[in-house]
Amino acid sequence: EMFQAQVLQIFKMHIKVGQFLKCIPFEYYDTSGKLLKSESAEQLQFFKFQSIISALYAVTMFVNVFVGPLTLTGRFQGLTFSLIYAIAAVSGWNYRMDIIPAQVINFFLQFEEKVIKELPSQGISFLTKALKIVVVLCEFSVVTVPILEFILLSFAPCIPPFMLSMMSNCTTLQTNASWQIQGMQLVIHLFEAWVGLLTLEGPRFSEITKIGNSADIRKCVHFFHSIKILEKSCNAMSLLFLGLVLGIPGIEIVTLFVACIISVLYAAAIFINVCVGPLTLTGRFQGLTFFFTYAIASSSGWNYDVDILPAQIINSFLHFEEKVMKDLTSLLTKVMKIVVALCDLSVIIIPILKFMLLALAPCMPPFILSMMSTCTTLQTNASLQIQGVQLVIHLFEAWVGLLVLASGCAWIIYIGFVCVTCILSYIQVLEREITKIGNVPDIRKCIHLFQSIKILEKSCNAMNRLFLVMVLGTPGIEIVALFVTINLHNDIVMPGFLVFPLAALDATTVNILGFSVAALVHTKSEKLMKSLSERVMWLGNRSLVKREMRALQPLKIQFGSNFVDRSTPLVMQSFCLNRTMTLTLIRSRHMRKQSPSF
Repeated sequence: EMFQAQVLQIFKMHIKVGQFLKCIPFEYYDTSGKLLKSESAEQLQFFKFQSIISALYAVTMFVNVFVGPLTLTGRFQGLTFSLIYAIAAVSGWNYRMDIIPAQVINFFLQFEEKVIKELPSQGISFLTKALKIVVVLCEFSVVTVPILEFILLSFAPCIPPFMLSMMSNCTTLQTNASWQIQGMQLVIHLFEAWVGLLTLEGPRFSEITKIGNSADIRKCVHFFHSIKILEKSCNAMSLLFLGLVLGIPGIEIVTLFVACIISVLYAAAIFINVCVGPLTLTGRFQGLTFFFTYAIASSSGWNYDVDILPAQIINSFLHFEEKVMKDLTSLLTKVMKIVVALCDLSVIIIPILKFMLLALAPCMPPFILSMMSTCTTLQTNASLQIQGVQLVIHLFEAWVGLLVLASGCAWIIYIGFVCVTCILSYIQVLEREITKIGNVPDIRKCIHLFQSIKILEKSCNAMNRLFLVMVLGTPGIEIVALFVTINLHNDIVMPGFLVFPLAALDATTVNILGFSVAALVHTKSEKLMKSLSERVMWLGNRSLVKREMRALQPLKIQFGSNFVDRSTPLVMQSFCLNRTMTLTLIRSRHMRKQSPSF
C-alpha cells in the first residue's frame, strides 16, 4: 500500500497542521479511514474567510509589481513572491467546499484497500523512498517560506512586492523613523508572514467493574452523587458557559473569515508590489519567486466553499488500497515517499528561511516593508520601536506564508504527485497480472482492475484547476528562482538567500519527476492495453471480451483540454532553461552597458 503505508502518516500530520491553521476544510478520521469535510461549521467559515484573504493578498502583490512605484529590479524581485502567493491562492481556492481532492484521495485508498491488498508484496521501491523525501521537503518548504519572508521584511521592510513597498516614501520613512512607524511596520510584517503561513478524559468506569456486593454498589452511588454535586456547582456559572458557547464559535468564525481574506489580499499585494512597486530589477526577480510560490499554493489550497472533493479523492485511494492493493511496495513507491517527505519539509523550511531573510534584510522585495519607498532610509539608526514594528510585520508575513503553503501544497503533493504515482504503480501491478492470464476469467479480472484504475484517474482529473496551476506555475518558479540563484546571489543576504535555491529545487523536481510520472501513466496505459489485446487474441474468439476491450481508453492526466504526454516534461524543462539563459544574457548585456568604459 503506497499511500497508506508510505505517506498516509505524513498526510495526516499535514491535515492536522492545516486544521490548526484553519486553512484546510477536511479532517481525516481514523475510524473510517477517510478524508471528510470538517464537521465544525466555524472552521469551515474561517477557511472561507482566509481563502478570500489569500486571493486578495495575491492580487495586491501583482498590482504592486506591475503598477506600483518599483524599480525594474524591484518588480522582478517582487514578482517572485507575487507568483508564489498567486499560484498558492488559486490552487487552494475552494470557496464552495469542492470535495474533489478528498474524493481522489479516498478513491485511491479504496482502490488499494480492495485491489492491492490481494496481491503479493513487492517491497518498498526506490521511487517510493524518493517520493517520501520530496514530500517531506515540500512540507518543510511550506513552513520555511513564511518564516524567511518575515526575516526578509525585518531587514528590508520596503522589499517588493509586499505592503510597505507600495508606499513611494517607504525608504524615506526608514530614516529616523519614530517608534510608532516601527511598530506599524512590525505589525505589517507579522501580518504578511501570517497570510503567507495560512493552506486538539473520559468518564470513570473502573470502579464499577470491581463491584462484588451491595456495599460496593452504595460506594459507587455515593461517588456518583459527589460528581453530581460538582456538576451542579459548575452549572451555577451559567453566564460563563453561555459566554463560551456564544463567544468561542464567533471568534473562530471571524478568525477563519479574516484568515481567508488576508491570504488573498497578501498574495495580491505581493503581485502588485512586484509589478508596480518601487523595486529594482533584482528586487522584482526576488519577489517573483515568492509570488509564484504563494500563487500556486493559494490556488491549490483555496476552498472557501469547503468543497469535500479533496477529502473524497484521498478517501478513494485509501479505500482502494485497503480493499484491493494491500501491502503494495515498489521502487516507485520508495521514491514517492522520499519526494513527499522532501516536499513536506520544504513547506516548513521556506517560511522559516523567509523570516530569517526578512530579519537580515527588512526591505527585501516583494514583502510588505519593501512597498515603502523610505524603507531603506528607515533602517538607518532605526529606533527600538521601529525594529519592534518590523519584527511584528516579519512574523506576520512568515505566518501568512506558512498558511498559504500548508493549505495549497497539501493537494499539490498528495493529489498532484502521490495519487498520480499511485496510479502508475497500479498500472505496473496490472502489467504483472496480465502476464499470468490463462483463461477468460483472468482477462475479465484484468479489465475490471483497469476500469477501477480508470475511475481513480477520472477522480484526479476532476481537480482540473490543480494540474493547470502546476503546469502554468511551476515553470515560472523554476525560471525566476534559478535566475535569482545564478545572477543575484551577491545581492541577497544569507541565510535568507537559501529560499531561492530551495524553491528552484522543488519546482525542478515537480517539472522533471512529477510530470514524468504523469507522462508514464499515459504511455504505460497504452502499452498495457496493447498487451491485453494480444492476450485476448491468443485466447481465440471472445466477442464479449473484445467489446469490453474496445470500450477501454488510455489513462491521461489532464490539464485544461490537454494532457501530459511523454514530451511534456522535456518541453517544459527546455523552456525553463532557455528562458533562464535568456534572462541571464539580457542582464549581462544590461550590466555591460552600465559599466564604465576605459
